[in-house]
Amino acid sequence: MHHQVMQLMNTYGLDMIFPFEYKNNNTVYTFQCLIRGYGEKSGMVIDPDWKKLDSLKQALSDDGFGYSCMDIEGSIDIPSFSDVLADWGKSA
Repeated sequence: MHHQVMQLMNTYGLDMIFPFEYKNNNTVYTFQCLIRGYGEKSGMVIDPDWKKLDSLKQALSDDGFGYSCMDIEGSIDIPSFSDVLADWGKSA
């Protein structure tokens, strides 16, 4: 697992799945990760490829997922990631 991801997990106590496999209509889609406990009830699906997220946004929403286009293994500013989490909000 990428060092930055470990830092995010440790700093914010995040429950993350890497990679995240999402099944829809007998097809498995692989996203960069899932962050559970934030955004929608099933968590936030994260991937740097907006086209992949955009093509599945209705299915993801129907299944209780939120989604965000970012590269969680890229240049995430760890101290300001709390703003992102606050934006998403804790999920029930």
